[in-house]
Amino acid sequence: MKVAAAVLGVLLLVGLALGSSFVSRRNEMVAQKEAIKNAWAQVDTVLQRRAD
Repeated sequence: MKVAAAVLGVLLLVGLALGSSFVSRRNEMVAQKEAIKNAWAQVDTVLQRRAD
């Protein structure tokens, strides 16, 4: 019984580690996507100023 509890505990820790890694990477990708959108917005602004 103790072996099963230990295995379950290890699996839980591995699951938590993978889950937190996934969330961290997803948040990083969202931040990068927003940075790209902001950069293109700056390009659009500069091009609009040149056109005016």
